Amino acid sequence: MTIDLQNPNQQWSMLIHDLRNPLATVHGYAQLLRRQAANERMQPRDMEQGLGYIQEAAARIECLLDQLSAGPEPLSRVATDPIAPTDLIEVARHMAAQSQPVSGGPERIVVLPALQQLSGNWDRVALERILGNLLDNALKYSPADRSVLVTVRRSGGVAVVSVADQGVGIAPDDLPYVFDPGYRAPNAAGLAAGKGIGLAAVRTIVHALCGSVSIDSQEGTGTTVSFSLPLDGERHSGS
Repeated sequence: MTIDLQNPNQQWSMLIHDLRNPLATVHGYAQLLRRQAANERMQPRDMEQGLGYIQEAAARIECLLDQLSAGPEPLSRVATDPIAPTDLIEVARHMAAQSQPVSGGPERIVVLPALQQLSGNWDRVALERILGNLLDNALKYSPADRSVLVTVRRSGGVAVVSVADQGVGIAPDDLPYVFDPGYRAPNAAGLAAGKGIGLAAVRTIVHALCGSVSIDSQEGTGTTVSFSLPLDGERHSGS
């Protein structure tokens, strides 16, 4: 499938794609709570936490559906609309927890921040879409017994987030094309279903936030995708 990101209407395809991540959270936690109840291992705290994640995922779905109804314009405004400060580290930890049922356990995604808090005037749903896609890819293309490492740090006037897996990696010849909409590396296409939209969506959203994104990978070793976002609202040059 080919997506022309120069045509704003094609951002609908990315919105539809990104609905899958909160839907997976709803399905995963519903299944997890059902198993715990069936095994009589349900604790009040587990119930409260699971239902909380389901409720928050439903809110994300509602927000994305609102954007679908309005068209792609909201994405073009995420860098300019007045927004309350958002803690990037809290969002990273939250997305890791929401991915727990899909990842196979709470220990598979490890978030290692270099500081306690890192806040900026970023749209939270946009951050969740970026991290949701990166975590989804890392989990899909990694063995179930390998961890995914998320690091968050500050470098000068930008926040830098890296998502590193220990999966199949990407061949050097394929790396220049992985952010192209509709492109899938041949060694990844046979491992999991997909349409090649996730990384294209990540790049589009990061650029809408005036940031940059990069990828480093070695075939058979793993992949690290990093994105940088300006802390002062000024455009940060990059790919």
